[in-house]
Amino acid sequence: TDNPLAGLTFYNDPESPSMLEWRHLTRTGQRAKADLIWKIAREPKAVWVGRFTRPNFYVKVHRIFDAAHAQGAVPVITVLRAQSTGCSPTYDGGGPAEDRRTRAWYDDLARAIGGERVVIAYEPDSLGTLECHKPSRRDDRLRLLRYGIDQLSALPNATIYIEAGASDWQGASRMAPKLRAVGIA
Repeated sequence: TDNPLAGLTFYNDPESPSMLEWRHLTRTGQRAKADLIWKIAREPKAVWVGRFTRPNFYVKVHRIFDAAHAQGAVPVITVLRAQSTGCSPTYDGGGPAEDRRTRAWYDDLARAIGGERVVIAYEPDSLGTLECHKPSRRDDRLRLLRYGIDQLSALPNATIYIEAGASDWQGASRMAPKLRAVGIA
């Protein structure tokens, strides 16, 4: 179909913070609060993976898929690896060494996902924070993001969503040239 997400049931992590809070409120008899939290807890949410997904990276990624399979669902994974943790005219995002580590991480993630059906929300805010990098590193950052897109979009059952700003932050007129620069639009 034209919509690769049509008909999918999305995974709802039973260990998500909202689900844990709902169970706590229910257990402690706080029914009114539990009913409010349930409106959030009952909805599928993305499971985030990134440099913080360690130790046992492969095990943790496979647990996401095992739990999703148990629900007969497809996980939505938010990939957050190419973080911009600073913002200044001299910020280099870790330089070429960090770029190499990030490319290797994307390779590892692609191997961990393999042929699994997955929806990937790719690198939130990464295009929006491009100007946080010193000018000489911005093209490197775009190439790094493109590398990750290429690795993950080559997976046979992956649908990739490129997060590209928000109307109240960086609207379409600012994000479209950045998407073109990374080779998307």
